[in-house]
Amino acid sequence: MFRQPKCPVDTPTRVWIEEALVWLARQFGDDQFFAHKIVAPNNDTFPVDDVTGRRSIESIFQSVCALMGVDRAHILLQEIDDAPPLHLVNDDGLAVPTAPAGLYEEHAQGYTIHISRAELIDTLGLIGTLSHEVAHFCLRGEGRIEADTLFCEELLTDLTTVYFGFGVIRAASPREWQSDYSTWPGTDVVRPEYMSIPMYGYALAVLAWLHDDASPGWSRMVRGDVGKYFKPSLRYLGRTNDSGLHAIRDCRTLPEKSGPWIHPGLQEHE
Repeated sequence: MFRQPKCPVDTPTRVWIEEALVWLARQFGDDQFFAHKIVAPNNDTFPVDDVTGRRSIESIFQSVCALMGVDRAHILLQEIDDAPPLHLVNDDGLAVPTAPAGLYEEHAQGYTIHISRAELIDTLGLIGTLSHEVAHFCLRGEGRIEADTLFCEELLTDLTTVYFGFGVIRAASPREWQSDYSTWPGTDVVRPEYMSIPMYGYALAVLAWLHDDASPGWSRMVRGDVGKYFKPSLRYLGRTNDSGLHAIRDCRTLPEKSGPWIHPGLQEHE
């Protein structure tokens, strides 16, 4: 007798991830949703070895915008000086951010993404930060959500980067603000401000499972601690089909629009 695998992610979290992925597919089109094209952090995608120069940063930014279907000309990119970063770690030895790596701003003249110069020492982190800030533009700037009305905006912004294929890169340097925790509505289950390592692991597993791929080639790029959630999540989905997305996986089409979302803020935008 075989023991059924257990999902390593709590129910409210995985339900939110699945529902939000469907919402994103309706907003941006299901081609990315089903193809789950993962952006590889290599020189074929980002032909830059040194990002300290302005031209290199611009090249990366243009690549990120293109991959996310955004016109680069719509956004001003501005570097900002920060105080020397404090290299703090939490009890698990993981880096604790002490200042925002990037900032998305809307103003009368348009849209600006501010990037800390401290990010330039880490190419992978810079790509991830740029994808997160461009995702803010995709959601706010393009009118898919209203500013300051979504209780899970940073989570949804992170998941948007996963939807566009940046999940492996974002998971390599997640922004976990240890003090910014609340709970999922109607539960006592912790809800982080930004996507956590388990959330990235489950979201990546959902994309692989939707493509019916039990061993995707890109999985070797998944960071070790993320893999501890990615692999059992994919095994769980493959053996149980216990997901609100199983009909989508079988039919390769999105469901008809129906009812309000369980979690507030993710209404349909026409």
